[in-house]
Amino acid sequence: MKKLIIAVALLITLIFSVRIHAEAIKPEVHFIDIGQSDCILIKGEKNYLIDTGLPRTEDKVIEYLNSQGVDKIEDIIITHFHDDHYGGLPKILSSKDVKRVILPNHQQKYRDYIFSYLIDKNIKIEYINTNYYIKEKNIDLKVMLPEKEDLNIENNNGTVIYGLIDNLKYAFMADVEKEREKIILENKEILNSDIMKVGHHGLDTSSTEELVKAINPRIAVITCDGDESPNDVVINRFISDKTQVLRTDRLGSIITRRGNRNKQVEILTNRMIE
Repeated sequence: MKKLIIAVALLITLIFSVRIHAEAIKPEVHFIDIGQSDCILIKGEKNYLIDTGLPRTEDKVIEYLNSQGVDKIEDIIITHFHDDHYGGLPKILSSKDVKRVILPNHQQKYRDYIFSYLIDKNIKIEYINTNYYIKEKNIDLKVMLPEKEDLNIENNNGTVIYGLIDNLKYAFMADVEKEREKIILENKEILNSDIMKVGHHGLDTSSTEELVKAINPRIAVITCDGDESPNDVVINRFISDKTQVLRTDRLGSIITRRGNRNKQVEILTNRMIE
């Protein structure tokens, strides 16, 4: 009888520990508060970073990753070649165990000059010409580049990421502007989403009325500084579409994840970064 009680107790402990572990790795998306720049953490069984912020915000990014217990990163995806998106990469690579860096395969001379230091590091580099996919437990994302390079506006060469994270639909719009948005709409590349990372920090170069209506997000997250961005006209487009607008300049770092009920969105804010 005593052995049976011990066995049952051990089984209960095991089930409880497995449940805690499952809850601990529930996928989350962290929009890190670093002003008018982007660094987005997809945290789950494996961790992914979309962009790395500016050089001057690299310490804040590292501090945030440390606070989240993130030591290993599967992929860092650089959406395009502006330093508010790639500037923090060198220090993150020096501070964290990064498996792979994903770069868009355009502006080759410019790209190779910026990232020449990667050659000296033991990190896999992958260049994408069109699309690639992230498929992990509870994560199914399509990473999309434009069909044709924009030689005038680098923002329009940005990598757009769309798909499911724990059964919530996300649209990460990088800094793409109106011209690229029009092509996205024509090709029907993005359908309704639960959560949208607003393009170009909420500036009026992006987020046309047509795009907002097509994506029709429940929540729009704007990575901004409250000074240069966002524009009121863009915010009003989302409000008119009955979308909840969340701004990092007002809320600090923003965390979104699925709630206890299917399609319920749970929102957390983090003011650790000032």
